[in-house]
This record gives sequence, structure tokens and C-alpha cells, in this order.
Amino acid sequence: ADWLPEACSMTGMTPSKDRYSDALGEVTFTMTTYFHVYARSVMFRQALASVFTHLKERDLYVKEFLVVNDWYDGRSLAFNGTFTGPKVDENRQEMLNFFPGCVGASTEVAKSRPKDQKCSFVFKTAEERGQPKALNILFDLMVTKFWIHFEDDKVFFQDVFISRLLAPMYEHPESCWQEQQQAQAVKQLPASTSSGGESSDWGSVKSVPQRKLSQAAEQGQCLRIASIRLGGHHSSSSSDVFDVEDYVRPKVLDDNNYVTALLAHGGFDDDKSHGWGNYSDVGAVQWPLFSLRPSLHNLTYIKSLEAPLFCGGEPGHFSEDHNITVWEDGGKTYDFHWDFELEFAVRWARGGATVATISPGACMRDVSNGISSFERSFE
Repeated sequence: ADWLPEACSMTGMTPSKDRYSDALGEVTFTMTTYFHVYARSVMFRQALASVFTHLKERDLYVKEFLVVNDWYDGRSLAFNGTFTGPKVDENRQEMLNFFPGCVGASTEVAKSRPKDQKCSFVFKTAEERGQPKALNILFDLMVTKFWIHFEDDKVFFQDVFISRLLAPMYEHPESCWQEQQQAQAVKQLPASTSSGGESSDWGSVKSVPQRKLSQAAEQGQCLRIASIRLGGHHSSSSSDVFDVEDYVRPKVLDDNNYVTALLAHGGFDDDKSHGWGNYSDVGAVQWPLFSLRPSLHNLTYIKSLEAPLFCGGEPGHFSEDHNITVWEDGGKTYDFHWDFELEFAVRWARGGATVATISPGACMRDVSNGISSFERSFE
């Protein structure tokens, strides 16, 4: 038998019994990449090859694959520890040679790519550097309802079924999709006012007033499941199941002054010497669920979020602000950039959604030591 990481289920994931017609051709699969360390290029090839091997039902659900590749100056760090590796253009040519079915293009050219183009490598310029910029480029390019974001150092070891990832949003009895389907069946909307079976806005913030998810049923409000984590958990059940987190966002997250302190402090309590001010009695709240770890997201919900809180930017986009916190400790000066992932997670939580976890989850393994800010929050 093929080797599997010990955390993976021996039986693996199975497809959902239902085909979600509302989601056919409505999933975009993305990665962001940066190859200044040449080994990352090798990891990326392993990662995307494993996706093409193990991501099932993609002909039904996936509209396209988008990979954004960041710019770097000079040569990359080679395996011998010196900066003698490929230049950025050479690395990009290797990408195209390894995946000949994908098309490389600049950001501007990618905006006018053919509608039937299945795989695009978006090559950023020096002026477009940075992960927040890469993610915003993806938001501007994606036209689907759902978004699977994967990391370029993760590798699938078993088949992953997209229908199983979609199941919590569609099958939970209190989900917004279920509510809309029931409303359409009861009201029998006339053709002049009906959406014709489409439900492109059922996941948006504006579609449902804010509420505590634990009281959704009692209040007659639907459950907005806006993300499904690809990494699952162990379950005693022999069948595929999912759990929805009963998340109630802390009220303090609605206070911009507190969020300023949270971001300025880095979102952690490990250094009491800087940043909390009037909120020293509150400290850091639990990370607000959203993360850039591999997940399937409701892109309609994301695009309906408010704009970045403390700088310019479009609604439903990441903050590209360069705020820096500086403090002194023990005679030394420290500084860091505010965490753009945490700032986005705050706005995501303000919208009133929650996440689901499936079991078994996707069988995957991190082939580097890179972790997201979300994972760091649990160290």
C-alpha cells in the first residue's frame, strides 16, 4: 500500500451523495508562491502535482486554477546555500515547463484571459510584491462563488472530493442555502421576481442580520458557514461527517480602538510591555476563525465584507497597509508589521459567519516548516 502520514484516515474521504448544481463550475483553486529560496519551487511542483492527482470532481466544480507567483530581485538561494539559483524569469519558465497545460501571464493580461482557460500562472512585477497584494490580485481575478486556497508547501496523499468540502454549506439544516431553498419552495416565486434557481448572494453579509450562531435556530436566522477547513479531525464514525463551530465573536472585536491595540500588539499576550493601553484587562482574544490555511471559502461572503479598517482598500480585500509597531525592551528596539491576516480575520468575524470541519479531512502534509499566522496563535 502507498505510505500515508500517520494522522490520515486509512479509508480516506468519499464523495457526497448529492451533486450540488448551484456549485457546478463555481470553484476557483488558488496558490500564492515565492521562489527566492529555490527549494520552494520544488515544493510547489510537488504540491500542485498532488492537487492534479488527488483533487477529484474538478471537472464538475472547478472553473480554473490560479497561481500567483511573486517577484524577487537577482538570483534565488540555491541548495548549496549561495545565491546562485535561478532568476525569477528562469524559475517561471521552469513552472511552465513542468505544467505545460498552464498559461503564464502578467496581472493585466490575466484579467482578460479566455473564459475557458483552466490554469493560469500570474507573474507579478516588482511593484506588486507582497502576499496581501497577491491575494487581492486573486480576489480581482476570481469570478466564482467558492474559493479553495492551498499552500505551496502542502502535498495531498489521498483523494479529496470537492462535493464533500461543499457539503456543510449545503446540507446543514440551518444553513442559509437550506433556508433559501425552503423559502423558494414555499413561496413559489413568479418568474418575474424569481432568481431562476441561482443563489449567488445566499452567503453574503447583507443577506442575513448579525446574530449569535448558537441562537440561530431560536431567532429564525440562518447559519452562515463561510469556510470549510481541509484539515479535518479524527472521528469515531465510520462515515463522512462534519462539525460546525458554534462561534460567538467577542463584542470587543466591534471596537476599532481595541482592534488597533490587537494588531499593534501582534495578537498575542507574550509581551506585556507594549501596546495594550486601555485594553490591558482584555488582552488578546481568540483568533477569529478565518485563516489562510488550506480551506474552501464562500467567496460571495468574503466579497461582501467591509473594507480594510485602518487604510484605503476595497471591500472584501486584504489590507495592504504598512503599519509598523515599534517598542523597546531591555535596551533593544523591536518592530513588526501589523498582521494583515489577523486584520482580515476580524472583519470576517464581524460578518457573522462560522467555519466547519470535516471528518475525515484532506490527507495532506506540510513539506516545509512554514506556518500561517493562525497556526502561530496556538503555539
